[in-house]
Amino acid sequence: MPYLHLQQEPTMGYFGCGPGGRCTQCRRREEHLSIGEPATPTPSLRPSFTLECPAGCAPATAAQCSRILYQAIREAIRLATNAASKLDAVLSNTASPADVQKTVHEFRVAFGRNHPSKLFAGTSRPTGAVVAARFRALARELGGGRRITFRCLPVRPACADTDLTCCSPTTNAWTHPSLPNVVVLCPGFWSTTGSPGQPSQIYRAGTIIHETLHMLYLPNVPGTHPGRMRNAHCYRVFALRLAGYGSDPDILSQCQP
Repeated sequence: MPYLHLQQEPTMGYFGCGPGGRCTQCRRREEHLSIGEPATPTPSLRPSFTLECPAGCAPATAAQCSRILYQAIREAIRLATNAASKLDAVLSNTASPADVQKTVHEFRVAFGRNHPSKLFAGTSRPTGAVVAARFRALARELGGGRRITFRCLPVRPACADTDLTCCSPTTNAWTHPSLPNVVVLCPGFWSTTGSPGQPSQIYRAGTIIHETLHMLYLPNVPGTHPGRMRNAHCYRVFALRLAGYGSDPDILSQCQP
């Protein structure tokens, strides 16, 4: 499938892992992500991907790798679609009072905004609509909009940020602009322990959400603080907490301006 070229939209801005150091879930090489798009309903989506994992995905057997990844992608689509739908309902005044309260609360936790209806800086577009559009774009691309290659690479203790053939011991997944449509999965991605408040499959889905955002959006200007609206950790926090899953304290701590 040809690579889908998405153009930068000034109201959407750029994406990144947040200020300071590497991400814990992705290798913070050059933050990059292409762009979220129109506010159209997400249809029933079917993941289309290639898995390159010749050595298997221990502790699972080699025969289980593709099924585990498929389920994680489907969970990522579900979480992203749920987040977009909840925001749409708040903005259209069709959400129940309980849903409004929860969605607005989690929006404040993740993005530091008083309300999703607050206008995005310099535009007439609600901030919640921008976030919802990004989640819908993510769900469409994971659901067959492009064929993504998931590539397993080994851990090397001295793996440098510029080395595209390995993972550092603290990295679970990463993307890089010179590897279009590729998400690298490190051994930690396949762990069965998950993280606090998150079953292993939800933890993997959150990692896929994070890395897909990096794949879709353009790079940050080096040396600048991207802010929560441009921090992939914050989108992961919002999607998972909104669906009732606790947030890993380490990931939440990286959701900062």
